[in-house]
Amino acid sequence: MNKAENRARLGGNPLAQPAGRGRTGPASIWQAAKAVTPQAAEVASRTRLPATGRRGTKLQNRHGTGDRHPYSRPPIGETFPAPMPRLEITPTALPDVRVVTTPVHGDARGFFTELFHAPAFAEWGLPVSFVQDNHSRSAQYALRGLHHQVAPHAQGKLIRPITGRIFDVAVDIRPESPTAGQWVGVTLEAGDGRSLWIPPGFAHGFLVLSEWAECLYKSTDFYAPEHERALRWDDPAVGVEWPIDRVPTLAAKDAHASTLERSLETFP
Repeated sequence: MNKAENRARLGGNPLAQPAGRGRTGPASIWQAAKAVTPQAAEVASRTRLPATGRRGTKLQNRHGTGDRHPYSRPPIGETFPAPMPRLEITPTALPDVRVVTTPVHGDARGFFTELFHAPAFAEWGLPVSFVQDNHSRSAQYALRGLHHQVAPHAQGKLIRPITGRIFDVAVDIRPESPTAGQWVGVTLEAGDGRSLWIPPGFAHGFLVLSEWAECLYKSTDFYAPEHERALRWDDPAVGVEWPIDRVPTLAAKDAHASTLERSLETFP
């Protein structure tokens, strides 16, 4: 059977293979792709099986260099770099509010980082039981907060921007706390590997510094509107130094929120 007859029998599909005679090596992939489009041939030309070799040997890659294949074991006497810690915890000026930093692994494709790892959180005494995840998108100069929930639905929150940059604020509203009425602010930026842990007993809010910002929240309790409270963003008794020279964009409930004095009286 000549090539023309064989092509006719296979319906004119250059990718089809006679039963029992198919080849799956890189060369056959390239030949089949070349018959479809030049673009497919270019992609297929980069398809190569990984190099193999004895443990501890130098392997020849397709560029002709002596670099080992990235998944090969190190030679005898060499070791891979020690793995980075899963997270680092940095207390803020309010010790119960903490910056949680996870390593960011970047390459030509972009980056990868873990947002939450239960055993690592438990090792640092942080909660591992989050029951609700939230996602917000906010425009520049938008200010969300300062919000908190009272018992029996007080919330702890883990906040991280996934796009943009925010100024994240926590205010201690626990009446018996030595730092009651004090605040702390941290600038967080997407891709920097940092989140802010805000435990129950703190009012929380953030100001968007970039054109847009999207944030992920992990919460230790469900949203309960009947238990939600708000503290004024500009209460002089708190004195948050927001990095803004104009009135922010607020929700109606935040524009008419309670004072610190009232928040302390109604907590928890």
